[in-house]
Amino acid sequence: MRLAEYSVRKKKPSEGDGEGGMTGEPFFCPLSEGAKQALRDFPFGKVIFYTDGASFGRLGDAVRSPRAAAVVQDAADALPLFAMPDGAVCMVAAGGAEIMRCARYFSEVSGLPCYLFPSSASLDGAWEPRGEVPLGERRCVYPLGNGKLFADLALMSRSLAPSYAETLLMRLALFEDGAKRKLNGDKSDRTPASDEAYRLCAYVSGAETLSAEQLVRVCAKLALARREGAPQGEGFSLAASMERSGESDAPWRAFWSLSALYTAFFRAGKPRRYVVPDYFTRMRECGEGALPPHVPTREEYACRAVTLERTRGALASEMHSIVALRRRFVRVYRAFGGEEGAAPAAALRYLPERCPGGLSAIIRDFGLLEKDAF
Repeated sequence: MRLAEYSVRKKKPSEGDGEGGMTGEPFFCPLSEGAKQALRDFPFGKVIFYTDGASFGRLGDAVRSPRAAAVVQDAADALPLFAMPDGAVCMVAAGGAEIMRCARYFSEVSGLPCYLFPSSASLDGAWEPRGEVPLGERRCVYPLGNGKLFADLALMSRSLAPSYAETLLMRLALFEDGAKRKLNGDKSDRTPASDEAYRLCAYVSGAETLSAEQLVRVCAKLALARREGAPQGEGFSLAASMERSGESDAPWRAFWSLSALYTAFFRAGKPRRYVVPDYFTRMRECGEGALPPHVPTREEYACRAVTLERTRGALASEMHSIVALRRRFVRVYRAFGGEEGAAPAAALRYLPERCPGGLSAIIRDFGLLEKDAF
């Protein structure tokens, strides 16, 4: 299906009316064209343009319309939206994840139609049915409304490399999910959403080259798969933690850090029989974001140790098939403007405390994430 490059396609009335978040592929067009289209679609009443500073300049002439009301925020806050004058009939939101969530929250509460132009190619903030929304001094999790989703590739240009890295993190999440199920004796089949995510990740991994539009289409479908039950994966939490610590290229570094951990564990990791993690101390040292652990029983521990030896070969081979494509990943990542950086192993130490249900928690339980292991 060919998408218009310079104009906004019409939607069927049924599209975009699902429960929370995006419901299909985005429409590709420049933000300036989408802003004009909103004014044409709603010929009477005010159109709110809600953006961050980096996106505002791409609105073009539409923002000069006497029917335009602009709100520009670099630190997103949904509260000012509720102070907008009466008579608003539509909102055009452009910017990062928090801009998207604030716009969708306001759309949900007010019933105002919303056109979404995320600046992230991975569509952060545009697909989750619920999300944390800043309201003045408060931040709470609220249901988020639907919006018509658009993609301005120029607006997304700086996010292409990290979004590509996030598709690799998704592949790692699928591996993690399968490994956990094997180690825990879960013989259930993968969900349809996981199967779809596998198909998309295989497409990305097999691509020698990838265009920006192809990447955005894949990211949109992966976002839907995650919303419908595909595994979230502890790699995304690791990347978020690295980003908060000021690490650059966090998704890329998180992918290679976690890949190295999984590869080493399934290649040679042995349970340390006389090492018991100090769960309380680890939680205290982890600090903000630490969650209560699931401490395995003696029977669970023994069963996992036996299962590890039985499944080690197959899981090590699967991890090898992922990391063996490093040169290809690097080539595509650089083509999107990414820069390689070292993957810090120390960032992994407290990942189990932030993701108690992750594969790293099982590795921790075997005593393999203690200080003397680094």
